[in-house]
This record gives sequence, C-alpha cells and structure tokens, in this order.
Amino acid sequence: MHPYPPSWIDRLTARVARLPLPALVVYATAGLAAMTLFALNDFLSGLGLAAALRPFHIVFAVEPIYAIALIWFLDKQAVQALAKIKPLLSSDAAAYENLRYRLTTIPARPALAASLTGLAVGLAAVVLERVATPRTFAALMLPGSGRFFTELWLLGTWFVFGGLFYHTYHQLRLISHIYTEHARIDLDQSRPLYNFSQVSAWTAIGLLVLPYGWYATVPGLIRDPVGIGFGLIFPIFALIAFISPLVGVHRLLVDAKERALAENAMALKTARTELYQLVKSRDLAATSELNDTLAALRSEHAALVHVPTWPWHPDTLRSVIAAIFLPLALWFIQWLLGRVLGS
Repeated sequence: MHPYPPSWIDRLTARVARLPLPALVVYATAGLAAMTLFALNDFLSGLGLAAALRPFHIVFAVEPIYAIALIWFLDKQAVQALAKIKPLLSSDAAAYENLRYRLTTIPARPALAASLTGLAVGLAAVVLERVATPRTFAALMLPGSGRFFTELWLLGTWFVFGGLFYHTYHQLRLISHIYTEHARIDLDQSRPLYNFSQVSAWTAIGLLVLPYGWYATVPGLIRDPVGIGFGLIFPIFALIAFISPLVGVHRLLVDAKERALAENAMALKTARTELYQLVKSRDLAATSELNDTLAALRSEHAALVHVPTWPWHPDTLRSVIAAIFLPLALWFIQWLLGRVLGS
C-alpha cells in the first residue's frame, strides 16, 4: 500500500518508461518535436526560413521536456543511491520499499498545487511582458499569433517548473530524513553515505542548466539588471540544493567523530598513566609492550582526525563548484568587459 497517490509528473514518466523505446530516446524525440514546432512558428511569423528557430527558441522549446527528463534522471540516481546505502539503513523490507516509493514519487495534490503556482508565475510573466517588455527580450518577441504561441508555451513551461521545484524540495528533504532517521552512522563504513551527495550534486547542476541556457542565447541578458539578479540567485540556490540535504548527516558524523576522539583520548591517558607506573617499577619488558599500544593509539588518533564529516567525494564537490563558479566567473568577465567597452 503506497502512502499517497503519484503526481501527474510521476504518471507521465511511468508511461514513458513503459514504452518500447529507452526513456532517453523518448525525451530527446520530444525535444526535437518541440524545436520543430518553434521553427514552424518562427517561419509562419514571417522570419523566413534562415531565421527560423533562433538559439533562444531552441532553449525555450526544450525547457519543459528537459525539466521532466531531469526529474526522471534524478529519480534513477536516487534509487541507485538508496540501494547502495541500504546496508546502513535500520529499516525492514517494507520500510525500505516505502522510502524507495517516497524518494521517487511526489504526492499528487502538493505537486499539482506547485504546478498551478508555477502557472501563476508564468501568467504574471506574460502580463509583465505585454505591459513592459524587458529591453533584452524586445528583439526576440514575435508578432501576432506567433507571439501567442510562445506565451502559451511559457505558461506550460512554468507549469512544469512548478512540479520540478516541488520535486527538488521533496526529494532533497527526504534524503536528509533518510540520513538522520534511518541511517546508522559508522565512521568505519561511511563511504556508502556519500552516494546521496551525487543526487544533490546532479540536482544543483541540472537546475543551473536552465538559466545558463538563457544567458548563452539571449544577447544583452548578462548586462540587464534582471539578468544580473538571476546570475547571482541561481548559483546560490544551486549551492543550497547541494548542501542542505547533507547538513543533518554532517552533524551526526561530527558527533560520532568527536566521541571517537574522546574515547581515543581517554585510552591514551590511561595508557600513559600505566606507562609512568611501569617506568617507576622499572618493568622494561612491559614498558616496551605498552609503548606499542601508545603508538597504535596515536596512529588511530591521526586517522580519526582526517576522517571527513561531509558525505561527498572530492570529485563530486569539485564538479558542483565548477558548475557554479566557472560560468559565474565567465559571466562576470563578460559583464565587466561590457561595462568597460561600453564606457
């Protein structure tokens, strides 16, 4: 018995999974179909065959399909991570299946509410664009029915975005819950805990693709106040998406490490006390054996000091940092050059 019915997104991805073609092929085909629709719309709007399907419209066309494909991909990564962390979970088979369902399925009503909220945001964007078109988008607006088509697509895109944002919140929050409520913290077996960091890393990188696509295809957006704002907000949001589900288990690992270090310090103190007593009694044979014990305890202390308390591989952290700060650095350089050359 499932704890709640699946969302419209989960029902859609399940139908795609049942098709005879690989899901990735289906999403790629849907993206090509969306690009074809935009090319036809651009052509019918009077742009001519050479100008049809501008780079911005390529990004605009594939965004909703990309968002659904990203959800499908993140769910696959989450299932694999859960399977790898299973030996550390204090859950029976039924509880494990419950976690697996909740990790890859979002509740129907909250997901619909989130999508409708996204639709409202899209509607506000359409109204704003009609009342006062942002300067950087003015040259990209189509006349007549062509503009109406892109506005409808924008509404549908934000409907999907609402589901994507809720999926992100739901899945990352559940990962944090699994870490803190179901995982057994063992410093000697901490490697399996790293697997969920790959899910949060892919979430951060996947979300960053959306605004970076706009910056790459909308001339002038990088110097527009709105573009500057998004350029600062999205990397911060991505960093939060990567770190936030790992904070709880980080604290548990810190506590476990401090307890282990305290036990090691107590054992060292006891061994030193015994050593001093043996030295006073001139028991050199026993002193030599105890010296080996002290060396082993000091070696353990050095190993404990270097035990990481953030559950991620160095390569995972480097990938997220590169995804966030490399495009941001390029954006800042372009913005600075634009300011200098413009003046």
